[in-house]
Amino acid sequence: MGIKDAYDHCRQAFFWLGKASTSGANCLVAWDKVTRRRELGGLGIKDTNIQNACLLVKLIHRLHTSTDST
Repeated sequence: MGIKDAYDHCRQAFFWLGKASTSGANCLVAWDKVTRRRELGGLGIKDTNIQNACLLVKLIHRLHTSTDST
């Protein structure tokens, strides 16, 4: 289990029970449905897989783009 997975596990536990850990039996709806946009029937909670990928692409772009900060 990586850092992102541990973070997601804590978010899910807090969302469903308000505690630090939970099992799948306590989850009322699949997490992928919870992370959907509100317009698509979800709750609009950010999906950390997508957010992580976007931040990595942004970092790669910044590393390959030379700009002066002056």
